[in-house]
Amino acid sequence: MVDFCRQNLNNRPVETSSGAPLKAVFSRARWIVLVIVVALAYGWIQGESLQVSYQAAQLRKENQKMRALVSALKVEHSALTAPDLIDRQARRQGFVRLDEGVEVVEGLVPLGRPGHLLMAENRATH
Repeated sequence: MVDFCRQNLNNRPVETSSGAPLKAVFSRARWIVLVIVVALAYGWIQGESLQVSYQAAQLRKENQKMRALVSALKVEHSALTAPDLIDRQARRQGFVRLDEGVEVVEGLVPLGRPGHLLMAENRATH
């Protein structure tokens, strides 16, 4: 029988098979894990940076396309709102300017066309 009260225990550091204390092995393992975590974080940040750069390049291309479209639309707008073009289009459709001596007379309404209640007659000499 063993008497635990009288037994002398000698505590020694636990050693690995290579003879190094276990505390030193854990310390090295912590440093290795830290280096791996830092390397992974650096790689992840670089990947994010590349992704943001790619998105910025795509947005720049889209911005250039939009600017070209805006300038083309401005040219088209100025061409379509030119007074001489509006005047020509109106004349093709039968409209006349108010300052050309137009007289409005009431006319007969053909059946089936109730929207044409008035006729315009051009009295100006050309």
